[in-house]
Amino acid sequence: MSDNGASPGDKLCDSECLDLLTSERRRTLLDHLVDDARTHSLGSLATAVAGTERDADGQPPTEQVRISLHHAHLPKLEAAGVVDYDSQERTVEYLGSPRLEQWLDRLDE
Repeated sequence: MSDNGASPGDKLCDSECLDLLTSERRRTLLDHLVDDARTHSLGSLATAVAGTERDADGQPPTEQVRISLHHAHLPKLEAAGVVDYDSQERTVEYLGSPRLEQWLDRLDE
């Protein structure tokens, strides 16, 4: 966060928000982070997101979700200033974005 308390995620325009929300997995991840604003481990987030999905055998694809969060979704959200992802410690902190949350609410309706 910057000195005035604003995060880079506060400056997202509508098209940037919609780009971040194109992935259902990323929307599920953001729903979880917004609802529980604390520092999370990558493993706990993967378990939470995978709990909403099923693989071909009807099981939650936890390992596949963990890999996609680590390599794709969290880096994209971090680049947008929405999360702080420590890839060494595998921890995630939601930094906030009111505009993104508004779009997320609209898409969840």
